[in-house]
Amino acid sequence: MIERKSILTALLALLISICIPASSVFAAEKAGTASSRTAAKKVDLNTASADELQDLPGIGPANAKKIIDNRPYKSASELSKAGIPASTIKKLSGNVTVSRQAAKPPSPSRTPKSASQPEKPAAKSAPAAKTPSSSKAESTAGAGKVWLNTDSNVYHKEGSRWYGKTKSGKFVTEKEATAAGARAADE
Repeated sequence: MIERKSILTALLALLISICIPASSVFAAEKAGTASSRTAAKKVDLNTASADELQDLPGIGPANAKKIIDNRPYKSASELSKAGIPASTIKKLSGNVTVSRQAAKPPSPSRTPKSASQPEKPAAKSAPAAKTPSSSKAESTAGAGKVWLNTDSNVYHKEGSRWYGKTKSGKFVTEKEATAAGARAADE
């Protein structure tokens, strides 16, 4: 009986000694292919689609939209002008590149508002505050700008915890927000 236990223990030790190195070799190979894949394919901040940007660490749909709206970039550190946190910029800086050419204008398939732009001059009676704008002045934070949550129609002033952080929204002046029927946040 004691001899059987010692044989089983020896077999178990042998099996473990074979499996552990094999699994660590497999893990190292897997990590090597993943790192070579990301090293070979960097995402260009000035030309990448929203889906490509969302593959970056810490970038979701809202941040991808902010990045696209604030193009062109000269370096990854300029992502801060789009409202991307410094910690996220640090995470993704090794995975991005910046082309020296200007960003392409938005394609009609990217957003529905682009498809309706040719009709805009004919419909001048519509208030400008109710239609989404793609201009840089309205899509970036600045003095006198508030963050209008387009889902709840509530605007947040600078310093608020929700300023520029909700899933859908845009930067507008407080006057534009109130003209669109939005109300101030209760903070």
